Amino acid sequence: MNETFQSIHEMRRKAPLHFEAKAENAHFTAFVLWSLIQTDLNNFKSELGYSGTPGVALGESFGREASLALELIIKAVIAARIEKNCGKLGQKSVRATHDLLHLWNDAELPKLSKNDQFILLRAKQILFWAGRYAAPLHDKNFEMEQEQFNNLRKPQLTEGQLKVRVMQDSKFDWENFHRIYCIANDSLWTILSANHA
Repeated sequence: MNETFQSIHEMRRKAPLHFEAKAENAHFTAFVLWSLIQTDLNNFKSELGYSGTPGVALGESFGREASLALELIIKAVIAARIEKNCGKLGQKSVRATHDLLHLWNDAELPKLSKNDQFILLRAKQILFWAGRYAAPLHDKNFEMEQEQFNNLRKPQLTEGQLKVRVMQDSKFDWENFHRIYCIANDSLWTILSANHA
């Protein structure tokens, strides 16, 4: 068999524009879902006999699509760096993980604020379990997640100089998601349009 043969799946696992196309679809869907949250959905609720809260349902769906869009656009950047030979030495493939903070690092994207890191950590949580299941697989996993979230929360001085962690978290909303998405998307197109050795 020819040693240079690659299956269609192997080619797709390395194709920046394949990741980008899937990311754009999820980005678009996240926008539509976010827009629908702001509308009156009672007709849909009545037609289906839905007993839940439409805004909550759409919010959960927005979170899943937005998280997927972030994962895919970051992976597109990694694939572009590999294709253009301008990434970390020795990196030959895109890691199969939902850990967006590690993927962001692999993609060599700009350093994010703690608030934006919080959004990526929330997206990771959604991709791993919160967007699909009622609870994480193991309680220990949840405890480790909470520790990561707490590390991103800023200590604040109160009376008597007692340090406490502020519980005001970054909102996983369209504005925050879209801003982070655009950082990765802009980097992708910069890499793809540049001439690299």
